[in-house]
Amino acid sequence: MFKSKAGKSFGSAYVAKRHDDEADKKAQSVLGDSPEHEAAETPEFERGEQEGQKEAPEQEKPDQVVAKHGKANTIHVTHDRKANKHHVVSTHADGHVHTSDHASAKEAHDAATQLAGGDQAPAAGTEPNAEMGGETASPMSLPKLA
Repeated sequence: MFKSKAGKSFGSAYVAKRHDDEADKKAQSVLGDSPEHEAAETPEFERGEQEGQKEAPEQEKPDQVVAKHGKANTIHVTHDRKANKHHVVSTHADGHVHTSDHASAKEAHDAATQLAGGDQAPAAGTEPNAEMGGETASPMSLPKLA
């Protein structure tokens, strides 16, 4: 039998360690908001912490990112149509990862195009169509089998 730090017995060392790790995480989250922790913080730290919460970081424009880090190697665009959130993540050759949120799918795709270098024209018939859930607007032409 394997015992955790609290003395509880487990049949596996892995499970006992996992139990200890979960207990440590829970203790750390409670300690972070404790009155002792808050009392130990300096007034300068508190002002900076509150100021940081007020300020929203301004997003870099895609053309600025390309000028600074080069064209993106990979770009991922995700859409949450119910919440109307459109998120773009790009990875660049120097290791920089750029993320941005957009109000519409068109804005997100425009940003992705700029992050890719802006020199690629969209493929024919690949315009996103919100009514069809992102599918192409033109119907597929299937060969006649009979």
